[in-house]
Amino acid sequence: MPLNYPSTFTGCAPKTAFLADYFGKNVPTGRDNGSLAFLQFLLSAQNTSGVRKLSDDILAVPGKKRGVKMMFESPLCVKVCSTEWNCADPKAPISPAVQYAEFDIETEYHACTDAGAPAALTFTDSEWAGFCDLDDEAFLQNQFAQFDMSMFKAIDKQMVQLFRTLIDVEREVSLPFLRVNSTTGYTTLADEWLLWVSEKLADEGVDVADVVIFGGRMIKTISHKYKVATASTEGFDLNATAGDVPELYYDKNFDTVFGTNAFVVIPKKSLQLVAFNKYVGQKSFRGEKEINFTKVMPLGNGTSLTFDYQWRRDVDCPGYTYFPSVMAELVKTVSGSCQNPDADGLLVFRDCGQNALPICD
Repeated sequence: MPLNYPSTFTGCAPKTAFLADYFGKNVPTGRDNGSLAFLQFLLSAQNTSGVRKLSDDILAVPGKKRGVKMMFESPLCVKVCSTEWNCADPKAPISPAVQYAEFDIETEYHACTDAGAPAALTFTDSEWAGFCDLDDEAFLQNQFAQFDMSMFKAIDKQMVQLFRTLIDVEREVSLPFLRVNSTTGYTTLADEWLLWVSEKLADEGVDVADVVIFGGRMIKTISHKYKVATASTEGFDLNATAGDVPELYYDKNFDTVFGTNAFVVIPKKSLQLVAFNKYVGQKSFRGEKEINFTKVMPLGNGTSLTFDYQWRRDVDCPGYTYFPSVMAELVKTVSGSCQNPDADGLLVFRDCGQNALPICD
């Protein structure tokens, strides 16, 4: 079959269906828990509840190149009185607890070289003939899936780094969470750790039931103490938590960004990933030599993100290129609470113990 035959080009093009299989239990790279945890949390149902995208990616937002209009729930603060009233008394208005925001998405994440130049998965004509024309499409689709997975893991790390910049450096709390057992020499978690966290959150006007705990090695320590799975574990049951312990999100990238023996408390819905797709509706295209379209990346536990890709056949220098990308911004969406309108509840907790006499700031 000629290499420029349309059905050959489009028939072996990247497919979302294969990505879903690749993420399944039979592919170790796909079930590698912890490499996509931050993205998984951002797009989870508990974090996006009450969040609505009011614009579409075809019409976007007038005046913005890649505009996205979002609606977020805010804390609904109500005071209660027992004063007398009658039906003729005017009632002070309480506005709906929502806020609107418009974003112009400028950041596009894609594969690149060490120097920052865009990079694409590339097949020569002979490779394409071997993989597609010789009915070895499964191998080809596996290459696409590996490329996608590797890119999203790198994006997860970028998002964790960006998250670090959104937290005030002064909002770190040092407490003796870890203790070394003088008999065994092993490190254990202090029984009072959750009480300390709850008290600090109370100062912020935030309830411990309304947060998740995000981290690296410290999350493993907490989950081991309570013998519960992390929320980033595939198949995690939200009802299978340990008492008042919030959901735990373990991310392999956390310790390299925040340092070891630390974790972050994140109020649900306080952070959002605002994304934009270029190739939707009439902006998508499927031709004999190029495709501009979208795929859906499974992130685990029912979460996913739609992303763009370009698929090209170069006839001048025969070959094929695959170039996926993600347009998105990480934004803080909720600031303050009814008890404390100036606090956002984002706190970094760091261990200062592991000594006979803990030394804390």
